[in-house]
Order: sequence, then C-alpha cells, then structure tokens
Amino acid sequence: MLDGTTLLLSSRIPTGDRRTPHMIEVSPARDQLWISNPHLDSALPDEVLVVDPRTDKLLARVELDLAAYPQHLAISPDGRTVFVGGLGNNKIYRIDARSFSLGAAIQPRREHNPHGLRLSPDGARLYTANINSTVTEYDTATGATLRDFTLPGPGLQLVLGDGALFVTVPAPAMVSRIDLGSGVVTSWPLPADARAPGALAWVSTAAGPRVAVAEQGDVINPGEHLLLLDPATGALMQRHDIGRGGHGITVTPGGAFVLVTGMYNDTVSVVDLASGVTVQANVDAMPAGIAAWSAP
Repeated sequence: MLDGTTLLLSSRIPTGDRRTPHMIEVSPARDQLWISNPHLDSALPDEVLVVDPRTDKLLARVELDLAAYPQHLAISPDGRTVFVGGLGNNKIYRIDARSFSLGAAIQPRREHNPHGLRLSPDGARLYTANINSTVTEYDTATGATLRDFTLPGPGLQLVLGDGALFVTVPAPAMVSRIDLGSGVVTSWPLPADARAPGALAWVSTAAGPRVAVAEQGDVINPGEHLLLLDPATGALMQRHDIGRGGHGITVTPGGAFVLVTGMYNDTVSVVDLASGVTVQANVDAMPAGIAAWSAP
C-alpha cells in the first residue's frame, strides 16, 4: 500500500507463498479490496483475497480451482456480487461479497479465455475481453451469452464510456471501439512507435473525455507512455511519459490524476492530467493491478 500524498510505502499485506496477486478492485462502499491471487505454479488452488482497506486486515480467501489463473474482477454496483475471469480454465466465477461463497459460475460457450471484465452501470450486463479475439456480453442474472463481438486480435482489457466499449488489442497494437447500440466494431491502430497496449481507463479532462491507454510492450521493448485518445475518432490527443511496461491503470476520484503501474521497472507513475507532470514511486517487483482508495 502506498500513501496517496507522499507515495511512500505505508503497509504490506501478505498474499501467500508463491502467490502472484494480479488485479485489485475497490468495492462501491469502499470497505473492501478484492484481489485476484493466482498460484505461481498451480500447485495449490487459485484464490481471491478480500481485504479491509481501513485496517489492512485479511477478511477472506475465496478458493477457486487449480490453474484457474484469475485475472480481472468486476464488482456489481450494489456491492453484492464479484465476478472473476478464469483465464486458465475458461470460466467466470461469481462470488457473494457478503458470505464470500461461490455462486453459479458463468460458462462461456466457446474457448474464450476471458481476461478483462467490466459491468454495465446497472449491473445487468457483464462484458469480457477474451484471448480468442472476441468480446462477449452476458446477462448477469441468468449467465446467458447475449452477443459476441469480433476483434482484430486478442482482447486484453476494456472500459465503458458514452455508450461504447473500448478494448485494448496488444497484437496488432490497437484500441477497438464497440458501439453497444449498433454493435459496430471500429479499430484504431496506435501510433507506429507505440508498444502493445495494456490497460485503459475513461477519464474526463478540461478538453473533454479521453480514453487513457497504458503502453505495456514486453520486457525487451517495454512501453513508456500513457496515451490519451479521442473516444470518437481514436486520434492521439496527448502522450505522457510513465514507467516501463504500463500494465494496471486507475483514475483518482475527481479524475485529476491517472496512476499506472510499471511492470518492468517496478514503479507507479502518477500523471497530473492538468499540468502533464508525472511523478514516479518505487514499489515491489513487477506491480500489476492498481486501485485508488479513500476512506468512506
């Protein structure tokens, strides 16, 4: 945990031997942190951790399956249900956020291998970015598949904004826009010198809304920029320097700052969208997910 003012390490939460925590989400009531926590070599079942951010106390370990390789999480707007994508076993887990028990899983119709997850604002629809070059829309009440959208490459992460889904495609390096009304998919190549994109976020700036995209690249050719795209045209509006290998991304309450983890130089970059100034903090090895928390 980093102090939001000083960016100094404030605490550490043990996740278990040979565990590789990946993504973190804050509950709507801001009283829980949910963390995907796969096992490095699948010798033990993967799990999801639940932490009280006010005390750093571990509230629960929710056991999944061996080799589920949980990646992203999505928490329902009412805070009662958490969805977790099983990249390794092609399953979407459903967890009761009060009892910490598993409910009926959602089973994709094909080998989608879901990675990124987002819920609609009303919680009625779940969207997954899939490694098999699709995005899938599910009915959260029934688990039924409603629509599949075809991407130009593997889907990594997605975000909602202005009636559309925006999806990062690492190869080729693109962002795809899916109009949820018409179902039309439009794909925008990133600039020629851009590295493979990682996560993305919807941000509001003085000049209007933007899709913020973190360049991840790989360990040989790491990305080092945060790209701000026009959500209507995909045009590059701003570029900010960040740490190497941008993976996780979050926006602070109010939208003034974008925080990005740098997997390949062990940093968190804080980008001030108004001034363009970036500050970096050093953290433990290969940070992945990130979330901004403030006391309720």
